[in-house]
Amino acid sequence: MIIKQEFKPRIQEEVFSKTDHAIVRAAVRRLPGLLSAIVEQRFWKKHSIAEIAEELGVTMSSVEKAIGTAFRLLREECLRHPDFSRSLYAVIKESQSDFAA
Repeated sequence: MIIKQEFKPRIQEEVFSKTDHAIVRAAVRRLPGLLSAIVEQRFWKKHSIAEIAEELGVTMSSVEKAIGTAFRLLREECLRHPDFSRSLYAVIKESQSDFAA
């Protein structure tokens, strides 16, 4: 007997509107230095922290710290944007550990 496993949709697909996605994507592109590249590799290209560290020639802890910094900057910028769904702030904050896993 084969049991079909159901996967829960990723949180950003469940709650973020197209406008929210556009705001986040634009904010990621404006991140300083390598933060933008690190975020894109980690969350859109699904590279591991180890893969990113190796590619950039930095330590894994540097990548982890950069991701934390990027989250803080993105959260601040998105919450300042007048069209971003502020009611999702709690969801974003809650889901940070999910995204970093």
